[in-house]
Amino acid sequence: VQLHPTGWVDPADPSNPTKILAAELMRGVGGILINNKGRRFCNELGTRAYVTDKMLQHNDHFAKNGTWRMEDEVPTFHLVLSSSAAADGKKHVDLYTHKGLLTKVIGVDALATKMNVNKTTLESTLRSYQEAAVAGEDEFGKASFRGVPANDLTKETFY
Repeated sequence: VQLHPTGWVDPADPSNPTKILAAELMRGVGGILINNKGRRFCNELGTRAYVTDKMLQHNDHFAKNGTWRMEDEVPTFHLVLSSSAAADGKKHVDLYTHKGLLTKVIGVDALATKMNVNKTTLESTLRSYQEAAVAGEDEFGKASFRGVPANDLTKETFY
C-alpha cells in the first residue's frame, strides 16, 4: 500500500473517506505543509514515504509503534501556497479553486483564521521559512525554495 501525502479534503464533504489527489507539483512550486498548530514539520520536497511518515508521526500511537490503528482520527494538514507559488502552478490552482478545494485569502490574519491556527505561531512559521530560504537551508534539510511568501505577510495572497 502506498500513501500519498497530499490528498484534498473536500470542505463540502469532509468526512468522505475518498480524497482527491493533489498533484505533487503543488509542493514542488513552493507549497508549504503546515500542521494544526500552525507549524511546518518536514521538508516538503521529500519523498512521498518521508512526507507521509512525518504526517503520521502526529499520531501518538504511530509515533511510538510505527503502526496505525483504524479507529484513530486521521490527522489533517494545510498545504499553503504564496502568490508566487500559485502563479507557478496556475493551471492546478485554478482547477482546485474552481472545485472548492483551495481558497484565496489575503494576509496572514485571514490565513490563520481560515486554518483555525494561532496567528502569531503561523506568522513565526512563515518568517522562519523566509529566513531559511535566504540562508539556503532549513531545519529539515530543505535546500531548494520556490514560491517563498512575500516579505509583507499582511498583503500576501495565500491559497
